[in-house]
Amino acid sequence: MSELYQKGFFEFIAAADSEKVHSQTIGWIFSKNCNVFEPNEKSEILNALLNQKSKKNEDFTPEKVLVEFDDIDILIETKKCLIVIENKIKSSQHSNQLFKYEYLTAQNLETALNCYERWKSIEFPKDNFKSKFEKAKPKERAKLISSWVSNWSKQDKLKLKDLKTEDIEERFSNKSSKYVYLTLIKEKQTSGNWIPITYSSLHSVLSAYFLKKEEKNLQQYAIVKSYLSTIGNLSKIVADFIEKPSKYEFVFKEGKTKKKVLKIEEKEKGDAKSYIKELQLETLLQKCFYTNLYERLNKTNSELLNKLSDYSISETNGTALLDFIFDKIKISGIEYTPILQFQGNAIKLALAGSKTTGINGVSNLGSRKTAFENRINKFSEKFNGSPKLSTPKNENGFLSININKEKDFWQMGENPEMFVAKKIKLAIDFFQGFQGS
Repeated sequence: MSELYQKGFFEFIAAADSEKVHSQTIGWIFSKNCNVFEPNEKSEILNALLNQKSKKNEDFTPEKVLVEFDDIDILIETKKCLIVIENKIKSSQHSNQLFKYEYLTAQNLETALNCYERWKSIEFPKDNFKSKFEKAKPKERAKLISSWVSNWSKQDKLKLKDLKTEDIEERFSNKSSKYVYLTLIKEKQTSGNWIPITYSSLHSVLSAYFLKKEEKNLQQYAIVKSYLSTIGNLSKIVADFIEKPSKYEFVFKEGKTKKKVLKIEEKEKGDAKSYIKELQLETLLQKCFYTNLYERLNKTNSELLNKLSDYSISETNGTALLDFIFDKIKISGIEYTPILQFQGNAIKLALAGSKTTGINGVSNLGSRKTAFENRINKFSEKFNGSPKLSTPKNENGFLSININKEKDFWQMGENPEMFVAKKIKLAIDFFQGFQGS
């Protein structure tokens, strides 16, 4: 970690980790207000980012650029297309967040309906909504969608502005849409319509065009140069961390602490450690570790992962966690979701409530606890003793046991996926036949 990270303007004003500042800067670069790149170059840059697989060349010359419009981070309007960019530096997407933007930028009624169809597994405000929708005519469906989205947004606190029924067709753009999910690290997405792009790719493409530039407009040139320096620093940190996470042990040990007060010498030092601390990138890098761990595991143990229901990477109290989710099981007639969780020094086997249980659902703590304890006793040899059962503070919380009696799992050597695969196999055996225990 001896490499130095020189502070640029954005670091100095404490804006290097601000999503809003990044969105405003990227929006400005592609807008008509920035003359560093010619209009045709902006189209070429967007083509290089969006059409990497097909390599076809479309006219993406920006005609209008809006930032934070209807909660959309960046909206680039071209002659035939809307480019919607969801920008994430340290935060992750909220539940159903991407669907909201797809709906708001729907090309026409048919596109809106197709968007709805992909998301109809979402819990509806009313039980009979689904049947109403399927029986309704197209015009009536538009009204139902408008009403449903409004209620759903309030329910999920997504601050979606009310869509009046009479205005719904006026919102259709009549333009096709491209959806971009811009992140500092790779993230799992909830919608396949979004093109994942990393800041590293953005930096690479912009830099290639910027190197050809002369300092014609000194002020604008300096801004772009400073911005490229900042996203270059961020990308370099992530790349180095991915290559050798063991060099960054402090990321795992200190990541859960809140805002740190850095000493003057730390602020001036400029090495990777002080840079990460000052920008509070610890939790993000923990997520990066889990993301790459899952990708490696998927390459070497895909058949094992196919036995699972799903996985997720999130955080609580500033510490990232990786959940491997298994098929639901029933205890006394109530469904629960088995989970294998990695977080901090803990590796937990847990039973979480489903949509019908959980915080607002039916409680069945006694029978859950008995079934869990019976299963622990049967697996005591594999656990090297009987781990303590963690009982929730309220009846509807989830039960768990910590099965990690080894060293910190981020120090698992060069093959951590093998370590995780063993824990998954243990979890499969543990939860298998749980209902009859």
